[in-house]
Amino acid sequence: MSINKSLVVVSQPHPQASIFSPTSLPILKGGELENQLCGSCAVILAEGVSAGTLRSTFSVPFQLLIQCPQCRVYNALPAQVGH
Repeated sequence: MSINKSLVVVSQPHPQASIFSPTSLPILKGGELENQLCGSCAVILAEGVSAGTLRSTFSVPFQLLIQCPQCRVYNALPAQVGH
C-alpha cells in the first residue's frame, strides 16, 4: 500500500527557481511506496518516489518546483538547496 504525501504549494516562485512544467503525469516514476501529490488538486506528480529520494537526487541553488499540469499551481519538491 502506498503512502500519499501532499507537496507544499508555492504561490510565488523564487525568480531563480528551477521549475518542471510537465505536460503528462506522473513526471517521475519509481519503485518506492510513497507518492508525491499536488498540494492543491491531489493528482499524483511523482509516483513511487519518496521525499528522501528526491532530496538526495536533486540539488538546486534556490527552489525546485513542479507546476501541476492539471491545476497549474507550483509545488515545492524536496531537494538539496544551496548556493
